[in-house]
Amino acid sequence: MVAQLEAQKPPALDQTKIDQPEYRQQYVTEQTTYLNRRAELIMNLVRVDAKHPRAPEFFENRWQLFLPNGEVSMAEFRVQKLAAIDGFLLEKPGEPFREITLAARQEILIEQRDGTELDPTEPAFSFVTDYPNSPRAARLLFVSGFVADPPQRKLAYTKFLEKFPNHRMVPSVKESLELLNSVGKPGSLEFDDINSGRKVSLAGLKGKVVVVDFWTSSWNVYFNELPTLKETYALVAPKGAEFIGINLDLGDGDEPLAAVKKLVKETGIPWPQQFTGKGMNDAFPKGLNVKTLPCRLVYDKKGMLRTVNPSNLRSTLNKLLAEK
Repeated sequence: MVAQLEAQKPPALDQTKIDQPEYRQQYVTEQTTYLNRRAELIMNLVRVDAKHPRAPEFFENRWQLFLPNGEVSMAEFRVQKLAAIDGFLLEKPGEPFREITLAARQEILIEQRDGTELDPTEPAFSFVTDYPNSPRAARLLFVSGFVADPPQRKLAYTKFLEKFPNHRMVPSVKESLELLNSVGKPGSLEFDDINSGRKVSLAGLKGKVVVVDFWTSSWNVYFNELPTLKETYALVAPKGAEFIGINLDLGDGDEPLAAVKKLVKETGIPWPQQFTGKGMNDAFPKGLNVKTLPCRLVYDKKGMLRTVNPSNLRSTLNKLLAEK
């Protein structure tokens, strides 16, 4: 089976035909066949010859190869994948196959809890109990902390630093923890909107739920997410929410400002914008220790910072809007 796995080659993608619907469908079919066959071979190898020295290597990506049965939603796909994982665990696999599979299982549970009332860090901590020094534990703590509310995020990231002090994500985790120190505190921000010229301040917006969104003109991810962000704004603004954009481009004089104003107009961003040309050295982001993007702050009706980078912005806003 190892020889068969080594001999397997993914289908080649012909870029000159990518615009042809029939070719795209053919390629997807070939790719699906390849992935399904590879997954089958890997499972057979583990079941028949688990002690083969290369079995763990091949099994490492086993659950990333899992494909949905039919056209299903992401939620249904996760249910299907979870069922397949649980079925394999019933076979009582040895190590490291059990560890790899449990890590995949816990990550699905984290994804399922994202945006719900359930704590997404619980599956990560459960895995850490069983495999305290596993690099997979580091990933689960990081992923669960990213989607958790501030109190749970602090716990997950503190455990991450305790267990994995030399991990490559340590600087990012430390920055997140420093930013979380501002949660529960009021924000101080006042500026003139670059388009309307009207004065905008967090103090003046008390009584509203406020999203402060940091961005740069070169950050393509932001513009990919912008349609969804504008849709959310249109839904929550009538309920008492306001958005503020803070552009972190660097540059002095009229030209950089004109470029940002032009971009805001072209992309149809309807909320007020601040531009100082100082980037992250401006007083507001610097005071909060904002060093990386994405960075999205949400203030409640009392003007207190309630969360940073919520995984489900719309759900978070609706909860805060419902508060008295």
